[in-house]
Amino acid sequence: YGKDVFHSFTEWNANFPGQAIYDHRADYRSWESTKLFLQELFTGLPAAERGPENPMLHTALQNYTCSTTTCQGYLAYNTSHCTDSSPCPAVVIIQDWTGMDEYEKERARMLAELGYVAFAADIYGFGTPVENMADWGAAAGAHRGNPDLYMAKINAALEQLETYNYVNTSQIAVVGYCFGGTGVVNMAILGFNVSGVVGYHSGIQPGSRVVRSSSSDVPVVAKVLLHSGVDDDARTDIGLLVREFEAANAKYEIARYGKDVFHSFTEWNANFPGQAIYDHRADYRSWESTKLFLHELFIHLPDAERGPEMCPESTTSTTESEVEVNHAATAVCRTALFLLGTLVLF
Repeated sequence: YGKDVFHSFTEWNANFPGQAIYDHRADYRSWESTKLFLQELFTGLPAAERGPENPMLHTALQNYTCSTTTCQGYLAYNTSHCTDSSPCPAVVIIQDWTGMDEYEKERARMLAELGYVAFAADIYGFGTPVENMADWGAAAGAHRGNPDLYMAKINAALEQLETYNYVNTSQIAVVGYCFGGTGVVNMAILGFNVSGVVGYHSGIQPGSRVVRSSSSDVPVVAKVLLHSGVDDDARTDIGLLVREFEAANAKYEIARYGKDVFHSFTEWNANFPGQAIYDHRADYRSWESTKLFLHELFIHLPDAERGPEMCPESTTSTTESEVEVNHAATAVCRTALFLLGTLVLF
């Protein structure tokens, strides 16, 4: 759970700075994750969400100028919810390497159904060949190898989004998949001023992204959430990125999804065993995590759950070991109450 999250981060009264201290955000996020995990264990893994065509949503292709060419994005939002008099938070989607296609459009509709204005950006430009792997590699490589061009294309999408009166321009997040995940990592490292960025199976290898110089004083402004497959991103690459985020005082979280989770784990049709393949569990868990993250960015971080009337408070202690014993008893009580509630509900 990122910088300044130490031991005992769920223990409400822990207060040993630099060693063991309570962290509201890490407590809330980890407890929500645990509830999903217990639901999966006891009642099964829910179906992953999808975003079919929805007559309640306004959707349209949007041409806009990006760098020196024309790009064609995809806009989705609920016109009864997001209006000029009541603008909504917005989320830009940065495409994977196959270009802005039906996958990004469906993700845009999923975000619009959550109450956001969603805009799937076109990074390559209208008419760029995207028929096969050679085309994808050429187009993606032209942008990965030229971060200035890549960031200019992302900026153009942000600027287009900001022209809509039904968008709250102070509340914009960016979500990227694969090639787009590389883009959002670059945005964070370069200090883009957006509310937050989310990367899925991002290309984080040093040769694919911007690497933060040890002499850089550029802070990471956006909150960062990255979803990573253990069999996709190397430990060493994750470690390097963590060190860069730490040096930049970033507020970040990196979720790792275990064995046999490869690249493209959220892409419903991905089926290249051992390389890029869809994973139902990683898709479901990462999407639920992203929904909580966007709620945090645009509304607020909810209070952490407590069980005040049925679980005793930890007693005041003078040593770290006493604090841990007392807090552990309270935590066991809280977990037991939740499990009882789970059995009743399910």
